[in-house]
Amino acid sequence: MDLNSELARRLAGNYDLALLEHLEAVEQSLVGLSGLTLCRNLRRLNINQNRISDSTAVAKLPRLETFLARGNRLRTITPLRGHATLQHLDVRDNAIVDWETFVQDCASLPQLRRLDFAGLGPAEDPAVAETEQQLMAVCANLNVLNGKPRICACTEGCAPHVMRAVRPA
Repeated sequence: MDLNSELARRLAGNYDLALLEHLEAVEQSLVGLSGLTLCRNLRRLNINQNRISDSTAVAKLPRLETFLARGNRLRTITPLRGHATLQHLDVRDNAIVDWETFVQDCASLPQLRRLDFAGLGPAEDPAVAETEQQLMAVCANLNVLNGKPRICACTEGCAPHVMRAVRPA
């Protein structure tokens, strides 16, 4: 099922889609998001547990701050590259395998504060740990990575300094 304009209206109830700020479409068997272009003021989108493989429509949401897409079929987040307002991105349990491009895409998101991508590969996979380190190096505003808060690695504890992830003991 495609989240076309008709389905978007049904999910939104009686609200004007142009005014809609939050949309929850969890476990709706969605495969497309073409109707999202009507939701110009959308700030939070939750499409967890669907079958979405393309985030192009999401990239056209100029005010989007939170994009939750856990458990879909996304192979890339490149359409989101450079999105000016995106602060929280959750792409856990998707089909993203090109780590280098993923890091570059995340680095291009100037407001990104929280990123969850665990589940894209085995936790013990060295590529996951390496990707986390790369993300921390290139995403200056990132505060939470895979559910773990970041702390400053220097003695001054300030944001401009190199950050590291907090690892469970």
